[in-house]
Amino acid sequence: MQELTTLALESGQPGYRGRQLFDAVYRQKTGRLEQISTLPLAYRARLAEQGWEVGFPKIARKFVSNDGTIRYLVELSDGETVETVWMPEGDGGETDDGSEAGDEVEAEPTPERVVAGLRPAGRGRAPSPHGRRATICVSSQVGCAVNCKFCFTALLGIKRNLEAGEIVGQIAAVLRDQEVEPPLQRVNIVFMGMGEPFLNYEHFMKSVRLLVEEWGFRSRG
Repeated sequence: MQELTTLALESGQPGYRGRQLFDAVYRQKTGRLEQISTLPLAYRARLAEQGWEVGFPKIARKFVSNDGTIRYLVELSDGETVETVWMPEGDGGETDDGSEAGDEVEAEPTPERVVAGLRPAGRGRAPSPHGRRATICVSSQVGCAVNCKFCFTALLGIKRNLEAGEIVGQIAAVLRDQEVEPPLQRVNIVFMGMGEPFLNYEHFMKSVRLLVEEWGFRSRG
């Protein structure tokens, strides 16, 4: 929130424009700058000139397992990719025939570049039954520096930390694909994807505050 307020002030706008921009992106989930009607037209044009956009990270590929688990390969604005996983509650366990790795399905077109937030809309999968719990496993880094011997991500090494918007963006992209809107349906978030969140503590904690304070996730299950 403070970053958006600073952005507004640096553009000669009053500080409350930062709150308006924040609400449009994170609460109303507005898809394009020109749709943020609370901002003056001139300021929207100024943000576009500066290269700012709002939208989801791109889902480059996704793999669907027999038990309903879906692995998403999420592409970031610089072309790097991370993995995010949707795990529905109540599955019957994975089979042992190799199909647990999941079949690749075609990902729907999504924006190529994401700078400042979330892009809603678009057709997704059938929504989960109301009231059932699901879990999203989120990445916090591109690669990982911990080098756990059992983890394939360790082979990648560490490339960079994810920013808070990129962490929240993963969750937004998956929720859109699943047609789920928290807190109407119960969703757990676990930071057990690529990377070690405590090695990216500042952005990790910022993403948690965004999810809990501004987006309605509960801090406890």
